[in-house]
Amino acid sequence: MGRRVRKALTLIHDFDTKLAESDNDRVRALVHKALHERFGNDYLAIHKAALDNDRHGADYFAEFRHGLSRLIEVKVRVQDWLPRGQDADLALETWADLDKHTVGWTRDMAKLSDYVVFLWLESGRSLLLDARLLRAWFSETWQTLRGKYGARIIPSKRRGREWRSEALYIPHADVVAQLARRQGYVQKPLGSRQSGSERHHWPRAT
Repeated sequence: MGRRVRKALTLIHDFDTKLAESDNDRVRALVHKALHERFGNDYLAIHKAALDNDRHGADYFAEFRHGLSRLIEVKVRVQDWLPRGQDADLALETWADLDKHTVGWTRDMAKLSDYVVFLWLESGRSLLLDARLLRAWFSETWQTLRGKYGARIIPSKRRGREWRSEALYIPHADVVAQLARRQGYVQKPLGSRQSGSERHHWPRAT
């Protein structure tokens, strides 16, 4: 299948505004809810990560029983277009900076996050995915996915600097299905330290 023409978004993605949107009581409550629904009583609490860790893909530390902790990345969108019939609801970044050839967060294997939580503030919907599995799958398949779903160029700015990033907008059901196929429909929620009997089915967007 041939590569689709990229579409440029007219709105500028303001990182300072997005940062403010991702760090408030409602966002923390929704992240807490998503983790509790996924892991039950094994999950205890979340704590905001320091700015240096935030830059490397860790917005929160999630605390679990027996001294375990995991790093959580949060992707916030204000509007939820799924109820309006637009199901391409996950923005997976191919390039963080097109001109500098900086890979996007979904392709950056140096990111620290263990899990990523997608939030839609308008509806309160959430989706929690294994971030390492997502990055591994997307890094291998992003060019094929670009041909299938098309790509959008996103003008971005922060503190006076402007650049262009690129993302693919993919239905969450397609992503969940691909990740489930890759790992076998079930997974250990806290990584290799968990026993083989402690498994959770792949989540649906709630």
